[in-house]
Amino acid sequence: MHVLRLNDYKRMPWKNGGGETLEIAVCPADSPTVPFDWRVSMATVASDGPFSSFPGIDRVLTVIDGDAMELTVEGRAPILLDQHSEPYGFPGDLPTSGRLRDGPIVDLNVMARRGLPHAVTRLDAADLPRTSVTAATLFVVALERVVFRTGSDEHELQPHDTVSLAGTRLSDLEVLGSGPILLIAIG
Repeated sequence: MHVLRLNDYKRMPWKNGGGETLEIAVCPADSPTVPFDWRVSMATVASDGPFSSFPGIDRVLTVIDGDAMELTVEGRAPILLDQHSEPYGFPGDLPTSGRLRDGPIVDLNVMARRGLPHAVTRLDAADLPRTSVTAATLFVVALERVVFRTGSDEHELQPHDTVSLAGTRLSDLEVLGSGPILLIAIG
């Protein structure tokens, strides 16, 4: 396990210049904005407006802080996303815009090259060791404080910290406490 702290995420401007992204992880490492195979990032959306276009990329967006955002993706009915909504997938190259309901939100974005399997699941940390998922890359983003233990190693995550579970079997995790997390599976 490797812990990635909120304060250590790479700050970078949005592709469309409308805000800033905190890049949590990207493959290949140190990839330019595009092309990448996949990227996990977090952003504060402080005003209504268009999303950046990412040709050939599919996205999964999850609201993790703040009230709600109505997301409009060309060819789809608008959807209201809040902290209780399921993660929402859409093609990154379709015109997309967001309208805030009541102030800024923070969202988590998982973007992957089209055809590369990727998913985000919202669950309680206590359920993680019983979760069955197979993927080349697994991350957990804490939405509240959570502690993971494997053998003699203990890792405390604060809200918005991430842990890479490379080489760790979920069934080997001991979770101290409970609380909402996001499980990210790529590949």
